[in-house]
Parts: sequence; structure tokens; C-alpha cells
Amino acid sequence: SFAAHLLSTMARSILSYLAIASTVSLIITITLLTTSSSLQSLTGSPQSTGDLGYLPPSTLRHHNETKNEVVGLRRGLENSTNNYVNSSFEIIRITQQSAQPKRNENGTQQQQQQQQTLHNNVNTKALHTDKYLSDESKSLLCHYLCNEIQIYKLILSKSLNLDEREVRRSIDELKEDCPHQADLAECPAPLPDGKTKLLLDRGYGTERGEEWKSPPREPTPNYVTKKILRPYETHWGLPLPSYMKKDYEKHLSIVPEEESVCFVHVGKTAGSSVGCALGFRLHCGTDGDGVGGIAVEEDVLLNGGTNETDAAESSRTATPGLLPQYSTHMFHAQIYDCFDRSAYYLFVVRNPLHRLISAYNYDKPRDWERSKNKNPRYYEMTKALYVECGFDTMEDLASNGLSPDGNSSEVCRERAVSSILGTDRFGNHIYYNYQFHLEAVPKGATILVLRTEHLAEDWNAAEKVVSGRENILGEDQAIFPHNNVNSNSDEKAKHLSDESRVLVCEKLCNEIQVYKKILSSAINLNEEQMKQSLEELKETCPVEAMAATCGDPLPDITEKLVKGRGYEKEKIPEPFTGEISVGRAVYSQPPHPYELAWPKLRLPSYMRKDPEYDLNLAPKDKKTCFVHVGKTAGSTIGCAIGFNLHCATKIKAPGLLPRYATNMFHAQMYDCHDDSAYFVFVVRNPLDRLVSAFNYDKPSDWDDFRKNFGEKHYNFRKRLYRDCPFESMEDVARLGLSNRGTASGECMRRAAASIEGTEHFGCHSYFNYQYHLEAVPANATLMTIRTEHLVEDYNSVEYHLGGEPQVLGPNQTVLAHNNENKVTGDELKHLSEESKKLVCDKLCNEIQVYKEILRRSINLSEEQVEESIRELSESCPRETAASTCVQPLPNITDKLVNGRGYISSKKGRRRE
Repeated sequence: SFAAHLLSTMARSILSYLAIASTVSLIITITLLTTSSSLQSLTGSPQSTGDLGYLPPSTLRHHNETKNEVVGLRRGLENSTNNYVNSSFEIIRITQQSAQPKRNENGTQQQQQQQQTLHNNVNTKALHTDKYLSDESKSLLCHYLCNEIQIYKLILSKSLNLDEREVRRSIDELKEDCPHQADLAECPAPLPDGKTKLLLDRGYGTERGEEWKSPPREPTPNYVTKKILRPYETHWGLPLPSYMKKDYEKHLSIVPEEESVCFVHVGKTAGSSVGCALGFRLHCGTDGDGVGGIAVEEDVLLNGGTNETDAAESSRTATPGLLPQYSTHMFHAQIYDCFDRSAYYLFVVRNPLHRLISAYNYDKPRDWERSKNKNPRYYEMTKALYVECGFDTMEDLASNGLSPDGNSSEVCRERAVSSILGTDRFGNHIYYNYQFHLEAVPKGATILVLRTEHLAEDWNAAEKVVSGRENILGEDQAIFPHNNVNSNSDEKAKHLSDESRVLVCEKLCNEIQVYKKILSSAINLNEEQMKQSLEELKETCPVEAMAATCGDPLPDITEKLVKGRGYEKEKIPEPFTGEISVGRAVYSQPPHPYELAWPKLRLPSYMRKDPEYDLNLAPKDKKTCFVHVGKTAGSTIGCAIGFNLHCATKIKAPGLLPRYATNMFHAQMYDCHDDSAYFVFVVRNPLDRLVSAFNYDKPSDWDDFRKNFGEKHYNFRKRLYRDCPFESMEDVARLGLSNRGTASGECMRRAAASIEGTEHFGCHSYFNYQYHLEAVPANATLMTIRTEHLVEDYNSVEYHLGGEPQVLGPNQTVLAHNNENKVTGDELKHLSEESKKLVCDKLCNEIQVYKEILRRSINLSEEQVEESIRELSESCPRETAASTCVQPLPNITDKLVNGRGYISSKKGRRRE
């Protein structure tokens, strides 16, 4: 009895204790959640869920760290109130991270079910008591952490994926721990010298790192550098002048060649103002005047060295947007330091007459004696025009050198004209004109334009092209101060009488047409802006602004291009045609595999890409062979991606496929590389293809066909279409395949052979699916565009190449019908049900090959493959359902060797 009483008393005591403990625990939990909610409201952090302070189970399953943090939280409750807040904040931070919305491929935020990220490399030994810092200790640590904090801030500010609001939020969070250091721009202690640490721990390859320099006072991400490729130095072996280089402390992006922007700086167009805003060193914040008006750049160019003093280290504000980041190299005068594979060429242009006058005054040395002593070559060049001819101003040149009443000698008259035309050199800026810069860029270059008269407006339009961001510069922008001005140019030097202006404009006519060509080629300018600039031009040179041609022919500057611009070994200047050309720098295209296999033959022009596509640009891991099986809408696709087929329109498809599809395989012309990354087939229901090919191969005018294609191809077709009674595929089936057929035994054999592709009666029927599939390498990676689903499959191919998933929209007009059978009537396409069964029976093996192409295509899903098979079953149900055929697959080894051709020891292969 006593024992029972004792046990009952102990049980009541334990239950009371547990109730008290449970109550205390509940109170503490509520306190923590309230504190967490307060912290969230103070920091502006979003709630992790819809309920205030609720921590979802997924958050508490935060691997070992979360477990220890909860343990630490409980222990902290036993120690001090401070630990309540610290521990709660740690938990809330974990919750906030788990609540961050994920981003889809298009960059838009989408709320998904919250899943806690697995925390790796957790310090499982550290408790929250180990993480506690008193205010005094925190202040001391922050003091010694000052330089590291500045580098942390710099990393944030240089991150392209963070905007100013996100950077500011992180710095505000930092202020909660280290408020003083977060606000500092410079620390009392210098940045530590990390030379030994970098050399021993980071290490350098042979092409990376520069000669060690003492560390700068301020932290900079350029402390360890990557070697910058400079095309000018590669080509000429000369050091690139420093003013042509980027200020990589402010613009650090390493941009791929094919995405870069080449800044085309035509002299005296406000190019220095734009160049400084883009981050090039140039003459930023100075008047640019060097030796007697030569400008410091002449000092460099004529002596073949670099001059570090010409890049004025003035205070420059980093320009917003991606245009400064992507404008990695510059082309100015005789220094072409751009990649020929640049995505865009950014020209800065100005009213040609205003540019000419400014360039003329700028090129004239201000101090002739100094010019003679420092740059004798430049002195002699300029003296010939300005001193010997007495053309001190453009007014002097016009009134004395161009006017019939002028008193200049014949030699000086010739110099006056050639100086305006840019055919003789009397200075840099007047000589390297619009024509030179436009012809020097690669053929078909994509051009952006900034007009001096509308800089901010055009900059915004160019930025939109590059990054998609609109109005990057506001109305109160101040990034275009006037740099490199003519400090020795007065109003008298700029003045032109009306008579002189007419004379100068007449000689400037071709340059004005080139200027108009640049404007019309700019993808960031619309028609209204083009008209606006023409109206402005009419105020100075009305006749030439309205003219389409000039009295004098366009100068041939081929020699000027070769000597001034220079060309890489694999590039050549396109022959001069007398027409204004956007670029004359063209690649000598790589040899065609077809011509290597058949040295005595030349690849037909319709198998070649349009010259605007540079075959060298396609990355090796994306290079694609276009497999054009006849009568499958292959010409439609081929024209859209840039091949010179039978194109009804010159509209080219957007995206990557036109750039990456470098070669074509069609019938007996295999012009593809066996190591191509992809082989893109265009296919169609085999029965529909066969009927279309049969009708297409039959000549509509036999005499004309014989005359144009010769006896060989005439006889191929004659043996089936004229010697046998086969006018249509219905005739082939009814007369040549049916047991009741009336054709001769030989014609019956030919009927079967024409369907099976074992005998040549016409290219499109003969070179079928089996031939094209067996001709490509055995391990080829296939993609397929189905005729019945052109847009859908084109988009999927584009996506697999890395492009946009919907590059062609539902209202696209790119895939126009090309090379159609214009003389084929419905009666030639008709097949009776009995005839269809006979043809499908002979087409069985071709149907199995068609199904194999579909199934091997990496861009088609199982559902899409089954969709096409269902569509085929409506025409040939028995053969579609079959996996084998009564007749064995034909052995086409001879057909492959004779038709496809093989290089060296490669031979045709037979599919088993």
C-alpha cells in the first residue's frame, strides 16, 4: 500500500513537471516565432510561407546543420536572451533561402514547391554558442576584416546578375554586423600583397598572368589578369597603342568573338566621346592635342610604339548597360583591332561635310616646328597640302584648289581633290574616311550606328539590340562630354562660303553616298531616323543628299585597304566592283568535301551557301550537314537556311541553323564532313514522296531536257517513261506491278526497280531514304524535319542547337514552297486503292528505313514519332505495322561508291 501510494505521488509529480515543461516550451516557441516575425519585418525579408513564422518540415530537414542549429537553439535558450535572437535569425535565414522562387529558362520567376537545398560540407561540431560574438569582439574583427569587406562589395558591384537594389540590400545586411566598414570606401590598412599566395596557390599557365606589379591601393578584380587577344598585334606583330585598349578595370567582361561588338571609330565624329563611354582609353577628358595638332595618336602610329601617357587617367564613370561590356575591340584609321567574327560593328557617323571640315582642321599641325622635330614623316605629309599649296583652311582649298577661278597650281588642284576623295594621304582623319571604314569590315557585317547629332537616342537603340534593355540613358545623361576637340580650330577655319560649300559637296558626293549606305544598313535605326538625317544633310549638301549616283566613279581603294587595314592569311579583299559595298573582307572558304572526293568536278552553285554566310564561323561541335532527300520540301528548308537552291524568295530564317548548316548532301553530291556534329534530314510520307519524285523526274519537254541535261540523263528517263507505258504512278502500278498488267516483262522489272531504288530512271526516285541514310557515317547523330510538321520540327532542331525554342512563330513566312511540281495535275497524283497496295508492297523496305530515321532523330519525341507512323498507316497500313519485309533490303554498295563517293580508304557500307 505504501509502495503504491509512493508510486502514485511520483507519477503525479512527473506529470506536473512535464506539463510545466511543455508550457515553458510553448511560451519559448511563441517568443521565438514572434521575434522571427519582427526580424523579417525589420529586414524586409519575405515570409517563407503564408502563415506567420511557420517553418515547413522541409526547412527543418536541412541535413546535419539544421539538426545542430536546432540543438544550439535549445541550448541558447538556457544561456542568454541574445542567443534567442541570433539563433532565430539563423533559422529565419535558412527559411528565406528555401523560399526563394526559382527561375525558368526564360528568366521569369515561377513559384514552385519549396524544396530545401542540401547543405554540404557542414561544420557539424559548431554549436550556436560557438558562433556567438559580443559587440566588442565583433567590432574588433570587423576592423581587421575591412579590406575583405571592400572586396566583397566590389564582387557584388561587378556582378552582372545583380541590380543596384540587390547590391544595396546586401550592403545594408552587412551593416548590421560591420556598419563602419560597410560604409568605408578605403581602409586604414593597405590591401595585403598576395604575390606569393597567388603564385604558390593559384598558379599560372603559360598564356595567363602578367608580370607582377605591386598591388594597387584599392582592391581590383584585375589583380590576376587573363591575356587579351589583340588581332592587330597578331597580324602585324606590333604593339597595340594604349589608347586603343579597353580600361579593363571598369570593363572586365571576357566576351566570345562571335558575340563581341567592334567599335568603328571614324575620325572627328565624336568617336572619342563614345569610345570613352564604352571604356576605351583614348583621349578621355582631354582635348587630344599632342604635337602641334597631330594628336597623341599620331605620335604612336608613326613611331611604331606605345605611349602610356596618352590615356588620360581622368575620372570616368562606368556607363550602364551591356554595350560597354560587349564592345571589346576598336577599329580606327589604320589600326584594325577587331575580330572578323564580331556580332556587330558599331559605327559613329556625322554629317560628311562637317566631319570633313573638322578632320581637315584637326590634321593640320598647330606647331609646325615641333611637328618637324618629333614626327618628320607626318610633317612632310601635311606640309604638302597645308604649306606648299597654301590651303590653311577648307575655304582656301575650295576657293583656290577647286574653283575654276582659283590660282593654285595644277599639282595643288590635284591634291585638293584627292584629299577630299581620300585617295592621297595628307593626314589621318581626312584620309581614313567612311568609304575606308565601311569597305574594311567583313562582307555582310551587321551594323549599328550612332549619329553624332543624336548620340543618346541612338545609343539607347543600340543597347536595346545588344541587351534588350530600353532607354538605358535618360534625358539627363552626362556620359558624352566632348573629348579630343580641335583646340586650335576657330570660327574662321570652320567657315565655308556658299560657293565653296557647293564645290566641296560636289567632290564629297561619293562619300555622302557611303554615309547614306551606312545609315540604311544600321539595324538600330528606323526609316524615320534615316529620313531625319537626310533632311539634316540637305541643309549642307542638298544635291548630293538627293542623288543616287555621282559624276565621278567611286574610288578603288583596294591598295589602301591592304596597306592600312591589313588582312589575315585566310582572308582576302573582295574584288572592287565600283559599287558601294558593306565590307570587302571575305574569307577564302574551306575546300568542299565533294571536290576533294571528285577532284575533276566542281560543286554546283545550288549546293553552296549564300556568300553572306561564313563557313568558318560554325563551331565544330555544332557544324551541321543538311541532308536534302528529294521531294520532301528540302528546297524550302535549304533556301531558308542559306543554300542557293531553287529559291522563290531570298528571306532567310532567323536563328542558329542557317549559320551552323554549312554543307549539304543531296542525291549523288555528298558535300558534308564525316565528322559533322549533326545530320539534319528532311523527310516525308514515303508514298507521297515517291509519287512526287516520279512526276518530277519525268520531263515535261523532252527535247528541251535532252538539250540541257545531255544524252545520259535523257536515256535514264527514256527507259522508264517513253520505252514503257508509264505516264503516272497509277500506270506503273496497274500496268507494271499488277498480275493483270499488260506491260512487257522488262517494263515490269523496271517498274519494281524504280520504286525500290535499285535502277536509275531519275535522280529523285533513285536517291531515296535508304541511299541517304547509308551514305552518312554509321555513328551519325540525326535530327529530322518532317514535311507534315515543318515549323514544329524546325523549331526543335533550332532548340537542340542552342537557339530559341520558338524561333519560327505560327505566322512565319520564311518556309515558302520552293521547287514545286508546276505541271503535275491531280490525275498524276491519284492512286486507286488497288494500286496503292501494290506500290506500298514494293515500298516496304523504304518505309522501314523511314521509320528508322524517325526513331534515331534526337529532336523528335516518342509521341512525335508515333504521330508520323499513324499518319503513314493511313497510306500503307500493312507495311507500316511490319518490322520486316518479304523482299530483303537491297544491297546498294555500288550505288554508294559511284554516287556518294568516298575519300581515301573509306568505302560504302551495307545496312544489315
